[in-house]
Amino acid sequence: MGKQKFYAVAVGKKPGIYYSWEECSANVQGVKGAAYKSFPTLREAAAYLADFEGLKEDTPGSDQNSRDVINDRIDGMIRDLGRDDVIAFVDGSYDTAGETSGYGVVLIFFDGNREELQGHFDRGYSEDFINLRNVAAELEGVKAAVTRAIDAGKKKIMIFYDYSGIEKWADDSWKANKDITKAYKAFIRESREKIVIEFFKVESHTGIALNDEADRLAKSAAAANL
Repeated sequence: MGKQKFYAVAVGKKPGIYYSWEECSANVQGVKGAAYKSFPTLREAAAYLADFEGLKEDTPGSDQNSRDVINDRIDGMIRDLGRDDVIAFVDGSYDTAGETSGYGVVLIFFDGNREELQGHFDRGYSEDFINLRNVAAELEGVKAAVTRAIDAGKKKIMIFYDYSGIEKWADDSWKANKDITKAYKAFIRESREKIVIEFFKVESHTGIALNDEADRLAKSAAAANL
């Protein structure tokens, strides 16, 4: 038996990652300008899709056209969501006055159904956690989003984030030196045995609508306005 291949369809009837050539072929056959490729690992397939979409590239906040293009692409991904998929926008925030942090998550399910998640942390939770400010909170937001997706029986979650460590720690591009980041890496590794996790980077405060919503939820949570 040959090794497992992963087929990434960037342009097709329903873009995404497929686990057999038959599924891939069915999604690209007859599609003008179809773009697809096979990979030996799921990570490489996900990276291909992210790079193709252009969502991981830095986008100048002053460029209205760029913002509109990215928002349109996100809207398209939401329209194309399958019953087993979920999209999450995650952000973290730190409140200097209260020395508290929080996360905000916007989850988009099939047919546009959505949920919001928030979490609040203070020094009573963990001194080390608060010292990492918004970063630790954002990591917890990702964990909350993935946990909710697994509990809902979903098979794939696409996570939009703005802090690079979200993806780089998860994919071993950055070395985890603190217990908090080590725990995050372990969580992602274990969760990937249950669900496909894809990451998409967007720039913060650049008019990406759902990312701005997650940011507002995070700020509210940090200030304990839950």
